Formats: sequence, structure tokens, C-alpha cells
Amino acid sequence: FWISVQDLRCKNLVDIQSIRFFSISKSDETEDTNNDSIMMDSQRLIFCLSDGISGADFTREFAALLTKKFLAEPFVENFTDEDLQKWLYQIRVQWSDVVPWDYLAGKESYRINRAKDCAATLLGGKITLEKKKILLQVWAVGDTNLAIIRNLEFLDAFPLKSSQSFSSITDLLNAYNDDKDGKLQYYQTELLKNDLLIIGTDAISRWYLAEDEKEIGSVPWTELDEIKTINEFKKFVSEKRNLRQIKDDDTSLMLLRI
Repeated sequence: FWISVQDLRCKNLVDIQSIRFFSISKSDETEDTNNDSIMMDSQRLIFCLSDGISGADFTREFAALLTKKFLAEPFVENFTDEDLQKWLYQIRVQWSDVVPWDYLAGKESYRINRAKDCAATLLGGKITLEKKKILLQVWAVGDTNLAIIRNLEFLDAFPLKSSQSFSSITDLLNAYNDDKDGKLQYYQTELLKNDLLIIGTDAISRWYLAEDEKEIGSVPWTELDEIKTINEFKKFVSEKRNLRQIKDDDTSLMLLRI
């Protein structure tokens, strides 16, 4: 997806040059099995990305409910874990309505536990104009990540700041059991004109941080910023997967240029 914002001033008066977002499934699966959900409100400048875990059922539906709800009801600065549970309540009800529990109990009982294991990461943010300053606010549970690039230089990342911070275990929001929910983290900073925001799921986020950590290497931000179409994104990810630089997982990316 590509949104070119030409002479468009968003409702919050922050000028955005462009917004691009892409999502593809694992190499051996079809797009209707992609468990990522990525959404953007280009007028209110609210974005959200959720990565549904593999190995569980109905994670695609749960991730979509999370991103849709965040765009409708984004968090506020002092949003607590208790607030998060209240926010998640209706999502869990909607998700449970999607799951055919009776059918699973009668025909595919082994899938009941797979459904109960359903979980996803969440990274949501918004950009506003506060006292003539561009303010970025981001909330996250898990390893879906955001990086800020300024003048082709890495400025900061959230919630994970290095490639070594990624692992096979991460905080998650759970569709069935709220006792297992990870901790909500919050970040805010001021943005400047021409800053590039890179929002991605763990596979691509780990790659760009690892590339930036090399003493001598490519500038990963340039490679990512050159991606303009879904076909270019598919080619880029395929090449990195073949080189074993990006793990073969559902992969989503958003590029937002201030």
C-alpha cells in the first residue's frame, strides 16, 4: 500500500510526505494465512501493527481486532496495564465469537488448545502537533518494533534497541487468558521534518538493527526507503530470506516520512 500526501495537511496539522506499508506471508504459505495486521489512519496519523504468533489458531483474527480497535480507540499517555485489560475486554469477546468452539469440541478437539494459545504482539502510535512541535507517542507489547532515522543516521528504536534483544520468546497479548499478558511499554519523542519512521515485525526489525550494528556495512534505511511497491517488497524479503538474513516468517513493514 502507498499513500502519497501531496500538499495534504492532516487534521492534526502535521505534514506528512509519504506513508507506505506492506505485508507478506511466509514463503510456503498463501496471503490468507498471514497472521500480521497492519493499519494506518492517514488523516489522524494513528498507526498500528500486530503480529499474531505461529503455532496457534485464530491469531489472524485476533491481530486484526487489535489493530482495528487501536485506530478507533488509541491509548493515552498515562495508559496503564489495568486500562489495557479494560480496552482488551471487548476484543476478547469478539474474538471468542469468531472461534467455532462447539465445532472444535466435536470434530477437532485438538484445536481447542491451539485456539486458547492465541496471542499477538501490538505496537501502536500516533503523531500530533503540540505547541508547534511534532510529537510521536508509541505503545508496545512484544517485539514489533519502531526505528527513527534522521539524515540517514539511526536515532533511536523502541521497544528493542539492538538485534541481540530479539529472541524466540517475547511479551504478548493473549486472546483467551489475560493472566499471560506481557507488560505495556510507552515511548515518546519529538520528530523533525524529513525524519523516517520504520515500523516492522520482528523479522525485518531484527535485520535492520543487525545491519546497522556492523562496523562496515550497508545503510539498511536506504534499502528500505527504496521500496515503493508490494512486488519490490516481496523481492527484497525473498532475497534476504535466501541469504538467511531474515527469518522466513510473516513480515510487515511501514515507512512513514515526516
